[in-house]
Amino acid sequence: MYIYPSIDQVPEIYKNTMIVSEDSSEIIWNIGQINSIYEHIKNDDYYPTFIDKLTHLFFGVCQFHCFENGNKRMAIVLSVDFLLLNGYFMFINDFMKESENISIHVAAGHISKDLLKEILTAILNRTFETDENLKLKYLNAINTKDILYANV
Repeated sequence: MYIYPSIDQVPEIYKNTMIVSEDSSEIIWNIGQINSIYEHIKNDDYYPTFIDKLTHLFFGVCQFHCFENGNKRMAIVLSVDFLLLNGYFMFINDFMKESENISIHVAAGHISKDLLKEILTAILNRTFETDENLKLKYLNAINTKDILYANV
């Protein structure tokens, strides 16, 4: 049995996230989109494992642009909230360390949901740093023309 985040907490989480990141953005969000993500992760038929639920939460917030500003930050923070609610305290540092770069590439569409699931699984298994095959998949996914030539 999992503990699920509450949609009612999102405005306060957003506000605190923006304060910490020194961003004065007001919350302008698609509450239906976030609520849909939160409701979907409760469906064990579609998301039977914790990692399935975490992947959908992170991917959905990043990819579906639920907020006018701060989607990548909110994907990370709402995922950390979900991890904490379910007792995954010892994985928070590893998750935070890796998730910023990952969120950029998820939002840009370079990392698929399946690859994100592999990455998050490796982070929670503490194998992300040593899994050479996964690192190669990750590098191949983010090594696209629009990144390579973005500064030209």
